[in-house]
Amino acid sequence: MNINWFEIVAQIFNFIILLLLLQKFFYKPVLNAMEKRQERIAKALNEADQKMADADSIRTEYEEKIAAIKNTEREILEQAKKDALLAKEKLTNTYRNQAEEKRHAYLKEVEEEKRNFSESLRKSLAQNSVRIASNILSAASTQNLSDSIFRAFIDKILLLDTQSIGRANPSDGESLTLTSSEPVSEEQKNILEQTLKSVLGNYKSITYKTDTSLVIGYELKFETLVLHANIRRYIEESEKIIMKTLDHMS
Repeated sequence: MNINWFEIVAQIFNFIILLLLLQKFFYKPVLNAMEKRQERIAKALNEADQKMADADSIRTEYEEKIAAIKNTEREILEQAKKDALLAKEKLTNTYRNQAEEKRHAYLKEVEEEKRNFSESLRKSLAQNSVRIASNILSAASTQNLSDSIFRAFIDKILLLDTQSIGRANPSDGESLTLTSSEPVSEEQKNILEQTLKSVLGNYKSITYKTDTSLVIGYELKFETLVLHANIRRYIEESEKIIMKTLDHMS
Protein backbone atom coordinates (compact mmCIF):
# COMPACT_ATOMS: atom_id res chain seq x y z
CA MET A 1 0.00 0.00 0.00
CA ASN A 2 1.49 3.29 -1.10
CA ILE A 3 0.86 6.41 1.05
CA ASN A 4 0.84 9.72 -0.71
CA TRP A 5 2.39 11.87 1.93
CA PHE A 6 2.20 14.92 -0.19
CA GLU A 7 -1.50 14.64 -0.52
CA ILE A 8 -1.87 14.06 3.22
CA VAL A 9 0.28 17.04 4.06
CA ALA A 10 -1.59 19.13 1.55
CA GLN A 11 -4.92 18.16 3.07
CA ILE A 12 -3.65 18.91 6.58
CA PHE A 13 -2.36 22.24 5.38
CA ASN A 14 -5.65 22.97 3.68
CA PHE A 15 -7.53 21.99 6.85
CA ILE A 16 -5.38 24.30 8.97
CA ILE A 17 -5.90 27.12 6.51
CA LEU A 18 -9.64 26.37 6.61
CA LEU A 19 -9.60 26.49 10.39
CA LEU A 20 -7.75 29.79 10.35
CA LEU A 21 -10.15 31.19 7.81
CA LEU A 22 -13.17 29.92 9.75
CA GLN A 23 -11.78 31.31 12.99
CA LYS A 24 -11.14 34.68 11.43
CA PHE A 25 -14.18 35.08 9.28
CA PHE A 26 -16.80 32.88 10.97
CA TYR A 27 -16.16 31.87 14.59
CA LYS A 28 -15.15 35.29 15.87
CA PRO A 29 -18.11 37.13 14.29
CA VAL A 30 -20.42 34.40 15.49
CA LEU A 31 -18.92 34.49 18.96
CA ASN A 32 -19.04 38.29 18.99
CA ALA A 33 -22.63 38.19 17.79
CA MET A 34 -23.50 35.63 20.45
CA GLU A 35 -21.77 37.71 23.15
CA LYS A 36 -23.57 40.84 22.02
CA ARG A 37 -26.83 38.92 21.91
CA GLN A 38 -26.21 37.62 25.43
CA GLU A 39 -25.38 41.14 26.56
CA ARG A 40 -28.61 42.42 24.98
CA ILE A 41 -30.54 39.60 26.60
CA ALA A 42 -28.89 40.30 29.97
CA LYS A 43 -29.58 44.00 29.56
CA ALA A 44 -33.15 43.29 28.60
CA LEU A 45 -33.49 40.97 31.58
CA ASN A 46 -32.02 43.63 33.86
CA GLU A 47 -34.35 46.22 32.43
CA ALA A 48 -37.24 43.80 32.84
CA ASP A 49 -36.20 43.14 36.43
CA GLN A 50 -35.95 46.89 37.05
CA LYS A 51 -39.33 47.46 35.48
CA MET A 52 -40.77 44.62 37.55
CA ALA A 53 -39.23 46.17 40.65
CA ASP A 54 -40.64 49.56 39.65
CA ALA A 55 -43.99 47.94 38.97
CA ASP A 56 -43.89 46.24 42.36
CA SER A 57 -42.99 49.55 43.98
CA ILE A 58 -45.80 51.33 42.14
CA ARG A 59 -48.22 48.53 43.02
CA THR A 60 -47.14 48.67 46.68
CA GLU A 61 -47.53 52.44 46.68
CA TYR A 62 -50.92 52.11 45.00
CA GLU A 63 -52.02 49.48 47.51
CA GLU A 64 -50.84 51.70 50.36
CA LYS A 65 -52.78 54.63 48.91
CA ILE A 66 -55.86 52.43 48.47
CA ALA A 67 -55.48 51.23 52.07
CA ALA A 68 -55.04 54.83 53.26
CA ILE A 69 -58.14 55.88 51.30
CA LYS A 70 -60.11 52.98 52.78
CA ASN A 71 -58.90 53.89 56.27
CA THR A 72 -59.86 57.51 55.65
CA GLU A 73 -63.27 56.43 54.40
CA ARG A 74 -63.70 54.19 57.43
CA GLU A 75 -62.66 57.01 59.76
CA ILE A 76 -65.02 59.41 57.98
CA LEU A 77 -67.86 56.89 58.23
CA GLU A 78 -67.12 56.24 61.90
CA GLN A 79 -67.00 59.97 62.62
CA ALA A 80 -70.20 60.47 60.65
CA LYS A 81 -71.86 57.71 62.69
CA LYS A 82 -70.63 59.29 65.93
CA ASP A 83 -71.83 62.72 64.81
CA ALA A 84 -75.20 61.25 63.83
CA LEU A 85 -75.53 59.48 67.18
CA LEU A 86 -74.58 62.66 69.05
CA ALA A 87 -77.05 64.69 67.00
CA LYS A 88 -79.73 62.07 67.60
CA GLU A 89 -79.01 62.00 71.34
CA LYS A 90 -78.98 65.79 71.51
CA LEU A 91 -82.23 66.02 69.59
CA THR A 92 -83.77 63.28 71.72
CA ASN A 93 -82.69 65.06 74.91
CA THR A 94 -84.09 68.33 73.57
CA TYR A 95 -87.44 66.73 72.77
CA ARG A 96 -87.41 64.87 76.09
CA ASN A 97 -86.70 68.10 78.00
CA GLN A 98 -89.40 69.94 76.08
CA ALA A 99 -91.85 67.12 76.74
CA GLU A 100 -90.88 67.10 80.42
CA GLU A 101 -91.32 70.87 80.64
CA LYS A 102 -94.72 70.62 78.97
CA ARG A 103 -95.68 67.77 81.30
CA HIS A 104 -94.64 69.77 84.37
CA ALA A 105 -96.46 72.83 83.06
CA TYR A 106 -99.56 70.74 82.40
CA LEU A 107 -99.39 69.10 85.84
CA LYS A 108 -98.86 72.50 87.42
CA GLU A 109 -101.83 73.89 85.52
CA VAL A 110 -103.96 70.89 86.49
CA GLU A 111 -102.86 71.23 90.12
CA GLU A 112 -103.64 74.94 90.04
CA GLU A 113 -107.06 74.27 88.55
CA LYS A 114 -107.60 71.56 91.14
CA ARG A 115 -106.69 73.95 93.96
CA ASN A 116 -108.90 76.67 92.50
CA PHE A 117 -111.76 74.23 92.08
CA SER A 118 -111.29 72.89 95.61
CA GLU A 119 -111.12 76.41 97.00
CA SER A 120 -114.19 77.43 95.05
CA LEU A 121 -115.97 74.27 96.13
CA ARG A 122 -115.04 74.82 99.79
CA LYS A 123 -116.21 78.41 99.69
CA SER A 124 -119.38 77.43 97.89
CA LEU A 125 -120.09 74.64 100.37
CA ALA A 126 -119.38 76.89 103.32
CA GLN A 127 -121.44 79.76 101.95
CA ASN A 128 -124.31 77.49 100.98
CA SER A 129 -124.20 75.79 104.36
CA VAL A 130 -124.22 79.14 106.12
CA ARG A 131 -126.94 80.47 103.81
CA ILE A 132 -129.10 77.42 104.44
CA ALA A 133 -128.55 77.71 108.17
CA SER A 134 -129.36 81.42 108.02
CA ASN A 135 -132.55 80.78 106.07
CA ILE A 136 -133.59 78.05 108.48
CA LEU A 137 -132.90 80.22 111.50
CA SER A 138 -134.65 83.20 109.90
CA ALA A 139 -137.67 81.05 109.18
CA ALA A 140 -137.58 79.76 112.74
CA SER A 141 -137.25 83.20 114.36
CA THR A 142 -140.01 82.75 116.89
CA GLN A 143 -140.45 84.72 120.06
CA ASN A 144 -139.13 81.85 122.14
CA LEU A 145 -135.84 81.80 120.18
CA SER A 146 -135.49 85.57 120.50
CA ASP A 147 -136.15 85.40 124.24
CA SER A 148 -133.59 82.59 124.62
CA ILE A 149 -130.92 84.62 122.84
CA PHE A 150 -131.77 87.67 124.97
CA ARG A 151 -131.33 85.65 128.15
CA ALA A 152 -128.01 84.30 126.84
CA PHE A 153 -126.97 87.88 126.04
CA ILE A 154 -127.80 89.00 129.60
CA ASP A 155 -125.78 86.06 130.94
CA LYS A 156 -122.78 87.22 128.89
CA ILE A 157 -123.07 90.70 130.37
CA LEU A 158 -123.16 89.23 133.87
CA LEU A 159 -119.94 87.32 133.10
CA LEU A 160 -118.15 90.59 132.32
CA ASP A 161 -117.70 91.10 136.04
CA THR A 162 -115.27 88.19 136.25
CA GLN A 163 -113.89 87.91 132.71
CA SER A 164 -113.71 91.29 130.98
CA ILE A 165 -114.39 94.05 133.49
CA GLY A 166 -110.83 95.33 133.11
CA ARG A 167 -111.29 95.88 129.36
CA ALA A 168 -114.94 96.78 129.27
CA ASN A 169 -115.36 99.11 132.24
CA PRO A 170 -116.45 102.45 130.74
CA SER A 171 -115.53 105.75 132.32
CA ASP A 172 -118.19 108.12 133.67
CA GLY A 173 -120.11 109.87 130.96
CA GLU A 174 -119.49 107.19 128.30
CA SER A 175 -122.37 106.12 126.08
CA LEU A 176 -123.07 102.53 125.06
CA THR A 177 -124.74 101.29 121.88
CA LEU A 178 -127.01 98.28 121.66
CA THR A 179 -127.84 96.97 118.20
CA SER A 180 -130.62 94.40 117.87
CA SER A 181 -132.24 92.54 115.01
CA GLU A 182 -135.65 93.91 116.02
CA PRO A 183 -136.82 96.72 118.31
CA VAL A 184 -136.17 96.04 122.00
CA SER A 185 -139.23 95.94 124.21
CA GLU A 186 -139.51 98.13 127.30
CA GLU A 187 -139.25 95.09 129.51
CA GLN A 188 -136.01 94.03 127.79
CA LYS A 189 -134.65 97.59 128.10
CA ASN A 190 -135.31 97.59 131.84
CA ILE A 191 -133.66 94.20 132.30
CA LEU A 192 -130.65 95.25 130.20
CA GLU A 193 -130.15 98.59 131.96
CA GLN A 194 -130.48 97.04 135.43
CA THR A 195 -127.95 94.36 134.45
CA LEU A 196 -125.47 96.94 133.10
CA LYS A 197 -125.74 99.00 136.29
CA SER A 198 -125.17 95.96 138.47
CA VAL A 199 -122.11 94.92 136.48
CA LEU A 200 -120.53 98.16 135.26
CA GLY A 201 -121.80 100.82 137.60
CA ASN A 202 -122.40 104.27 136.16
CA TYR A 203 -122.68 105.05 132.46
CA LYS A 204 -124.09 108.10 130.75
CA SER A 205 -126.58 106.58 128.35
CA ILE A 206 -127.31 103.70 126.04
CA THR A 207 -128.40 104.10 122.43
CA TYR A 208 -130.66 101.53 120.82
CA LYS A 209 -130.34 100.65 117.12
CA THR A 210 -131.92 98.08 114.84
CA ASP A 211 -130.01 96.00 112.26
CA THR A 212 -131.91 93.17 110.56
CA SER A 213 -128.64 91.68 109.24
CA LEU A 214 -128.11 90.30 112.74
CA VAL A 215 -130.97 87.90 111.85
CA ILE A 216 -131.80 87.31 115.52
CA GLY A 217 -129.88 88.67 118.49
CA TYR A 218 -127.96 91.60 119.96
CA GLU A 219 -124.64 93.42 119.81
CA LEU A 220 -123.44 95.71 122.62
CA LYS A 221 -120.55 98.10 121.88
CA PHE A 222 -118.24 99.39 124.60
CA GLU A 223 -115.17 101.55 124.13
CA THR A 224 -112.80 98.58 123.75
CA LEU A 225 -115.15 95.63 123.56
CA VAL A 226 -118.06 94.40 121.44
CA LEU A 227 -120.30 91.81 123.05
CA HIS A 228 -122.14 89.54 120.58
CA ALA A 229 -125.15 87.31 120.94
CA ASN A 230 -126.75 87.06 117.50
CA ILE A 231 -127.34 84.58 114.72
CA ARG A 232 -125.15 86.46 112.22
CA ARG A 233 -122.18 86.11 114.55
CA TYR A 234 -122.89 82.42 115.02
CA ILE A 235 -123.19 81.99 111.24
CA GLU A 236 -119.86 83.76 110.61
CA GLU A 237 -118.12 81.61 113.19
CA SER A 238 -119.76 78.51 111.71
CA GLU A 239 -118.52 79.52 108.26
CA LYS A 240 -114.96 79.82 109.58
CA ILE A 241 -115.22 76.42 111.25
CA ILE A 242 -116.59 74.84 108.05
CA MET A 243 -113.82 76.41 105.93
CA LYS A 244 -111.16 75.21 108.37
CA THR A 245 -112.65 71.71 108.38
CA LEU A 246 -112.73 71.61 104.57
CA ASP A 247 -109.11 72.80 104.46
CA HIS A 248 -108.08 69.91 106.69
CA MET A 249 -110.06 67.47 104.54
CA SER A 250 -108.43 68.61 101.26
